[in-house]
Amino acid sequence: MTFARVILMVAACAGPALSAPAPPNDVNVELTPACDPSSNEPSSLVIALSLPAGSQPVFRLDDEVMGTSGMSALITDTSAKDARGPLPLVRRMRDRTLELVPSRKATGTVTFDYRARSVSTGDKGALEGTRHDATGIGGHGSFFLVLPELRGRYRMRVAWGAAQCPAAVRGEGMSTFGRAAPAYTVGELSSLRNAVYYWGSPQETKIDDGPLHLRSAWFGKPAFDVAVAGAWAGKLFAAERAFFDDDDPDPYAMFVRVLESHADRANGMGQETSYLSWIGPRTTFARRLKVNIAHEMFHRWLGLRLRLRGPEGTAYWFTEGFTVHYSNVVAFRAGLLSVDEFLESLNDIAARHFDNKRAGATNEEIWRGFFRDPALSIVPYTRGALYAVELDGALRAATRGKRTLDDALRELYLESRAAGARDGLPADAVRRLVQKELGRAGLVRYDTVIVRGGPPNPAADAYGPCFARRPRKPDGFEWVRVPGIDESTCRTW
Repeated sequence: MTFARVILMVAACAGPALSAPAPPNDVNVELTPACDPSSNEPSSLVIALSLPAGSQPVFRLDDEVMGTSGMSALITDTSAKDARGPLPLVRRMRDRTLELVPSRKATGTVTFDYRARSVSTGDKGALEGTRHDATGIGGHGSFFLVLPELRGRYRMRVAWGAAQCPAAVRGEGMSTFGRAAPAYTVGELSSLRNAVYYWGSPQETKIDDGPLHLRSAWFGKPAFDVAVAGAWAGKLFAAERAFFDDDDPDPYAMFVRVLESHADRANGMGQETSYLSWIGPRTTFARRLKVNIAHEMFHRWLGLRLRLRGPEGTAYWFTEGFTVHYSNVVAFRAGLLSVDEFLESLNDIAARHFDNKRAGATNEEIWRGFFRDPALSIVPYTRGALYAVELDGALRAATRGKRTLDDALRELYLESRAAGARDGLPADAVRRLVQKELGRAGLVRYDTVIVRGGPPNPAADAYGPCFARRPRKPDGFEWVRVPGIDESTCRTW
């Protein structure tokens, strides 16, 4: 089982270089790949940002992003100007954040230029950060976009400049939203950090099937046929769209980067219209990568369009744990995981939970220590997945099969979409649903497992008639295949 954090995604577009100055109330970002003369590989991004001054914008970037520090050292060659001319910047570190402070009040439109250096895929660096090899450069914007914290909503546009590389080094700019010509989108300035940006010549696949449009870009040298993986991902995306009755025709994008240090693993980061994944040179197109693809795609609906309010990390048991459950279940029901692969996933989830020394941590302990303790960071994924199947069984039992967790989750999704709340549903939305459906007994189980960290206890036939639960020494349980049942029956519970 591979797990990933989820990051909220907003619109950003990629396309040709800008040719006109930014209007006063617009924000323009131009990214230009630059090559290292010694290797002829794109090794940095030259960033040009133009925006309304406000008063005295302070440009900021966290030095530690998603658990990896050192981002400030990768930012060089900074300069700025405004309507009066050069705008000197004072560079400083404050509370582990890089700050570039104008030495005087800014007027008119401010232009801020800098270089964001990348880390080779063969060296140690942030998994999600800006990485490069001969096939291209890119990563998640939170690692390299230095932005002021201006309030309000702006029209924003992202474009790509002509690469500062030898003519033999060719590539194309792309982002979460494809290769469309520069177009404006309205949103908060800080949301630009939460987009994925890439430039280069990856291996690509393209699927267009009615309203379903899937693009995948594979940077590096995967150890498998990306056409096969892309075709499988298209079927999986179709199955997940069908689960939520989603007929949105906008393209969905996959960005996959091979990192030497990742060996045979696979992890990712889901967004609403794309996901960013990193795999190793020995990663095969097998169960773990398949489930990772399913997991990150599922975040389009659960974790982004449907989420719970509250401090970051307090509801990972829901956005991550329920996603672990459904990324396996939906793929299995669609025939995209074999019976053996599905059984392996179920036992992987159970073993990772009950073998974890922090399995009994409270939800508050998880929230406070998620990024500091690797063992603790696994708990909401496994606990949430096991509670999801326990809750599904309880709903089926209470309604004699008329209601399932599928029904409840889809109702929460529609409620979230109808509300249009940017911050998600109330923090206790699932708890209230449990109380409504299962009464006091259900509420006691919710508080015991989710809040206080008690062990989940799914029913023995929680995954249908094909799988049974049995005790596992020294702790917990495992699932076994029930012989003599037709495989088609296994997928329809």
